[in-house]
Amino acid sequence: MKIGQLLRTIRTNKSMSLAQVADAQISSSYLSKIERDQSDITVTKLAHLLERLSTTPEEFLFLVTAGREHDYATRDRLLGTYFGQTLELSADPKDFPKAIQVMKEEISRAQAALDRHPNLKQQLAVNARVVILATFQSLVVDKAHQLPIRPDLTHATEQYLQRIENWGEFDIYLFIIFSATAIIDARLKKKPPLQSLPQCPKVDIPFTRQSDNA
Repeated sequence: MKIGQLLRTIRTNKSMSLAQVADAQISSSYLSKIERDQSDITVTKLAHLLERLSTTPEEFLFLVTAGREHDYATRDRLLGTYFGQTLELSADPKDFPKAIQVMKEEISRAQAALDRHPNLKQQLAVNARVVILATFQSLVVDKAHQLPIRPDLTHATEQYLQRIENWGEFDIYLFIIFSATAIIDARLKKKPPLQSLPQCPKVDIPFTRQSDNA
């Protein structure tokens, strides 16, 4: 259901007319256009409109996402955009070459996207995949027992994180991935996370390794 249709459903379910909802900020004609999806609405005005409809933002978000995937599916898709697909690895060294090949293919796909549309997002996607491969190669395959030092890959991430006032969930994951390969500027660590960030389950980014007994 589109947002406009949902707003109309909420209003009619409460037996409220356009005139009863309208006020100095949202006119009847403007609300009518919104409900018919003929006009956009800002976040500020949407929050005000929901208050006029005696509907909390949480309830509205629940109604908007009804019938869609839950259980952090959106978050997982977002992480996949930057870090690649999740791989489940066995402890058998014979499986390592295949895993490395998959990671290299992920790098190639990200590089192709960067070549088509050069921007910071695509650069982060390439760098993140390279960092993950380098970390896997060093810790698991070579058994070096130390993280690879790749400060050449962290510059774009520092630029991105420096310009964010409050980190969200994704930004924290990004910091974790890149801080594994270099000492990221200490000033970044002073950035507070998003205050309303909810607790979420453990995330496998981007691979998990089964135990030797698996």
